[in-house]
Amino acid sequence: AVIARTLALLRADLAPFGVSVVRTTGTAVTGVGATTVFVGRSTLSNGLANVASGVDVGNNNVTDVAFIADEDWGTGERTALAAADNILHESGHTWGLW
Repeated sequence: AVIARTLALLRADLAPFGVSVVRTTGTAVTGVGATTVFVGRSTLSNGLANVASGVDVGNNNVTDVAFIADEDWGTGERTALAAADNILHESGHTWGLW
């Protein structure tokens, strides 16, 4: 339910900009101008939990990635909102926003 609600929130926020939100599994989507956001327990060696691969000024990296750690804000709705907010924030960096 949390995943479905997170996706619904992201779709509502991004649809006006023509951005599609698609759930996928596996490795990053490569070579098509997509941002892949990995969500879950962080295993990054630098200690960061929420991070983008970079600030893609010009949005010309066709294989952007970001990482979002597990969220638990007490209720399903609050957790979905926090996850969606973090996903939007880190995705924004991959679209060139500081």
